[in-house]
Amino acid sequence: MYPNLVAETAKIGLKNKTIARTIGVHENTVSNLMTGKSKASVEMAFAIKSNFFPKLNLEYLFKYEPNGKAS
Repeated sequence: MYPNLVAETAKIGLKNKTIARTIGVHENTVSNLMTGKSKASVEMAFAIKSNFFPKLNLEYLFKYEPNGKAS
């Protein structure tokens, strides 16, 4: 999963539904991303970063951790 992304979305109260609507994907797609059931495509990663976290580093935001612990 992407624990840094999960933590950053929680900090600002960002919901999966909002992310999904903004970047044009189904809410389940975002949910699967957040829970580690799927990995982000390059396009999805850039869309989330540019729309919601323009000041954060892409590598930080999408650092994949199999065990889900934030760095």
